[in-house]
Amino acid sequence: MNGATILATQFYNDDGSPTTEFMSFSPNGYADLYINAVVQEGGMYAVNTNSLTINKSNSTIYAGTPIILEFLTFSAILSS
Repeated sequence: MNGATILATQFYNDDGSPTTEFMSFSPNGYADLYINAVVQEGGMYAVNTNSLTINKSNSTIYAGTPIILEFLTFSAILSS
């Protein structure tokens, strides 16, 4: 694979609705990429609000292979 960029609009949310942009997850969170149900190393990809870029590798991702982005964000709730 020579690397690829996939636009956010090519993904769907958990509820099945089309995604218009990826959520911001920094500085208090992270994104995990799963290709065919296997979590990928962090250095293999980059995510911004508009797209996912998968870096060049010697692998092939075939059409129809599931690609899942999981976003996790942490926040503190202060109680008085």
